[in-house]
Amino acid sequence: PGIFRRTADELFPYLEQAHLQGLGESTISPFWPEILEICRPYCGDIRFSIVTNLNKKDDGMWREMVRMGFRLSFSCDGATAGTFETIRHGSSFSRILSNLEVIREARASLKGPGLGFLVTLQPVNYREMPLFIDLAARYGAESVLFSNMQGDTGILNRRLFAPIKRAAMRLSGKGPAE
Repeated sequence: PGIFRRTADELFPYLEQAHLQGLGESTISPFWPEILEICRPYCGDIRFSIVTNLNKKDDGMWREMVRMGFRLSFSCDGATAGTFETIRHGSSFSRILSNLEVIREARASLKGPGLGFLVTLQPVNYREMPLFIDLAARYGAESVLFSNMQGDTGILNRRLFAPIKRAAMRLSGKGPAE
């Protein structure tokens, strides 16, 4: 926190945007509450963002991050409990959904900033692409970004594109509801 405070004091007055990311999940750091307090005076002047796996159960922290204007990008591994918990061992899909609901409610009541989903496609989850879009829509996400792991070329096929396109059209409001 001391280094972060000195860096913030020196650089934050000149920034428009700050993406706070370490190696791994930043919100589990014991220093995260202090980091948020260091950021607080700059809220409104700086657009803060973070990539998170939403694994930490702390409703107050998620609400406060929305209140502070953080853009949250959720690194999502599966759109169903089975797939999610297979990829992210030791994680709880129900806890993730609970955190998404807290964030959805906070964003709705506070007119909070954006929420996006980041999905790394893998052989175990790529068939859930339409479900990722539906999940993102259910929790008010503004975007879903799909990327593939290096070397996993060709996992998509034509049969997947029609349901993905329909789901994307529903999310964008440009297609019929199902």
